[in-house]
Amino acid sequence: MLSKRMRPVFVGLGSVLAFVTAHVFAHHGPIGPSLYNTDDLFVVEGELTDIFWRSPHVRFAVTEVSESGEETVWEIELAPGPRELEGDGVTPDLFPLGGHVRVGGFVSRWNSRTIGMRSMLFPDGTEYTGDSTQLVGSTARVQRAPRQAAEPRDAAAAEQPDGIFRAWRATMRPSEWAALNEYDRLLTPRAAQAKADWDPATHPVLDCVPRGFPENMVNASFTFVPEGDTIVMARGGGSRVIHMGPDGAPPGTERSHLGYSTGRWEGDTLVVRTTHVNWPYFDRDGTPQSDRTVFVERFTMSADGSNLDHAMTATDPANFIEPIVTTNRYSWRPGAGAGAAGTGVLTGSNAPRCEVWDITEESG
Repeated sequence: MLSKRMRPVFVGLGSVLAFVTAHVFAHHGPIGPSLYNTDDLFVVEGELTDIFWRSPHVRFAVTEVSESGEETVWEIELAPGPRELEGDGVTPDLFPLGGHVRVGGFVSRWNSRTIGMRSMLFPDGTEYTGDSTQLVGSTARVQRAPRQAAEPRDAAAAEQPDGIFRAWRATMRPSEWAALNEYDRLLTPRAAQAKADWDPATHPVLDCVPRGFPENMVNASFTFVPEGDTIVMARGGGSRVIHMGPDGAPPGTERSHLGYSTGRWEGDTLVVRTTHVNWPYFDRDGTPQSDRTVFVERFTMSADGSNLDHAMTATDPANFIEPIVTTNRYSWRPGAGAGAAGTGVLTGSNAPRCEVWDITEESG
């Protein structure tokens, strides 16, 4: 169904609506039916006034002016993060800041001025449609920059010679991680009911709060960096600090979304113990956790240095009948440095809502 507010600005929208809806329902990112009204394809037209190029998702601001001169600023969300886009040759300068654009997408269920973007038509008549091969409002696709080849592995190894101290990226999508790590049978009855009643539209990330631990590890990109007596897991949206040596958090440690982490080496495996976490969710599906949960992680790099296996045991008697064990795998990103989590490019006059995503938080 087309929105009543929608103007006939895209050519052939009706003929491709079925394709668009099916495409979005299959998407594993935030632009889906739980958070967006995917029954109505909505279009806004105006000046592209801001570009927010930071993790976890790229956003734009489009200012629409009515016939009476009233301005409405729309927040446009593009599901992939900046690194994923740049890997596909999509960079901030591709989008015509200050130009007149037409955006087609789906209105958020939690904010009527936020749109999950399906396509953007540029002033020159070309169109950006993400990873879709279907053009919606034009006959010409915008030209992306060539993909940048990764540096040779031996060159990257020379820059990061010390084991795990390099850039890593998760190899599984959140849905794949959830399929591998199935633990609903280990939830207490109260926790199982809380998960069943969970409404994703109430998630703190929708108020621009960075994901807390361990939810933020599901689909993470990060770089291990040695800093004195600590190891920093550097990433956009909050870096964890692992204090090497101590057995636990010092007296008076306050709880936080990332908690307090201590670490030790067992051979080549980094073992990390984290407590004092007050983030309410264990995963991205609303599994509850208490602030008394104790997490023990083991990071083990493969012999050839290409993969990093992550095993985590979480003990929370308030919500788990027995400890939950999860596994994940990260791949080495040759040539990527500590800034791998996002470029942090922000342009335009009116900073969009989620500048908080770039705040660095210590886990201690």
